[in-house]
Amino acid sequence: MARINQRYRYEISPKCNSKAVVQGEKYRFTVLTPSIIRMEYNENGIFEDRATQVIINRNLEVPEFTVRKNGDMLKIFTEHMELTYHTQHPFCESSLTARFYGEWGDNTHTWRYKNTTVPYGGNPMNYWGTIRSLDDFRGKVPLEKGLMGPTFTEWDDSKSMIIADDGWVEERPEGAIDIYVFAYGWRHVNLLNDFLKLSGKIPMLPRYALGNWWSRYYNYTQDEYKALINKFKEKNIPLSVACLDMDWHITDIDIKYGTGWSGYTWNKDLFPSHKELLSWLKEQSLHTVLNIHDREGITPYEDGYIEMAKKVGVDWENGQKINFDFSTPEFIEAYFENMRHKSEEEGVDFWWYDGFPENMSAMTKADMPWMINHFNYIDNEKNGNRGMLLSRRSGMGGHRYGIGFSGDTWSTWEMLDFLPFFTSTAANVGFGWWSHDVGGFMNGITDDELLIRWEQFSVFS
Repeated sequence: MARINQRYRYEISPKCNSKAVVQGEKYRFTVLTPSIIRMEYNENGIFEDRATQVIINRNLEVPEFTVRKNGDMLKIFTEHMELTYHTQHPFCESSLTARFYGEWGDNTHTWRYKNTTVPYGGNPMNYWGTIRSLDDFRGKVPLEKGLMGPTFTEWDDSKSMIIADDGWVEERPEGAIDIYVFAYGWRHVNLLNDFLKLSGKIPMLPRYALGNWWSRYYNYTQDEYKALINKFKEKNIPLSVACLDMDWHITDIDIKYGTGWSGYTWNKDLFPSHKELLSWLKEQSLHTVLNIHDREGITPYEDGYIEMAKKVGVDWENGQKINFDFSTPEFIEAYFENMRHKSEEEGVDFWWYDGFPENMSAMTKADMPWMINHFNYIDNEKNGNRGMLLSRRSGMGGHRYGIGFSGDTWSTWEMLDFLPFFTSTAANVGFGWWSHDVGGFMNGITDDELLIRWEQFSVFS
């Protein structure tokens, strides 16, 4: 029986063709393409056929390869790679190697297990990826390793969460080694295409997402927001998305409930008739996104609290807080039903996930930002919608979930200088959609040229 409602089941095909597998008692190699080999090692001989948060499809056409074994030496040959493994030993630098050769390489390029780390700014053997967000940074920052380089690159999937066949997510057992080695050299487009076959496509966004968005961290009243939208129309400035930052919800709360950053209930002092506003925005051909910070759980002052508390077994009569815990199906289903869907029925199109919660998870090793983005995006796809989510990136595999918000960047020339590079290297790990604050966010200054240059970058990115 499925552990979570099947509407949250992601489309996956994780089990590979058995003809692609070379296996021993404690090791398993899967030849996925002539340039990608999956390498697994487990002392207990247990191997993973389920999807992970990064890899959701291994059912690819089996490439041509040959296997030779001489004593404890195993060799696998493909068009672009020669793998060598001494089968009597665990994976280590001397027991597991690969050579990159053929049309796009030569035998001088050797990969060794656990010997590929490149420090940022060091030997340019990796073309870098991206990071979760640029919060509070003023300029250039260190980046994670990417998938591309002039010879070999790798992805260690050993700690990724598991996506089970019924759609639920669970922690991976300890002790397994699970890595993917890529031998593409300069064929970067081929590498990216094949990685996306394994990890899922970059989504096609709703058309409205590619227009102009208006967002400002300011406590507008309902009348002020309407006047602003009308002013844009008077100036013939087209908009397609109306963002309401966190003041759309109640923020002035009793300190026993938290700081007010979290919230799901409309602020009636600022928006006395929010349903009328949402309807009016639709009449202006605008799509609405609400900013949300799920930091402090759900407390008794929220609309829908009692209904949700009953579903998750919280003592609502004594006002017990509902911890924000995305590690249980009961919480996830009750959360969307009671804290999200009503607003969507009233006219909210999608959500801007601006703050991840503190560690309130029963899954101690869970990648909570990834789990939140995963289920939020799937939920937004209901009723046949093309999914939309604006959120800080949630690691490898996060390219499947809408648009990344790069965070609260500083308004500096150094940050503007870094952003084009930052945006382009994210594509090295399949992350194709970013939303940057035009002009930056922190420590704003008056500099007309900086603003103009930032707008130029915005127009052409």
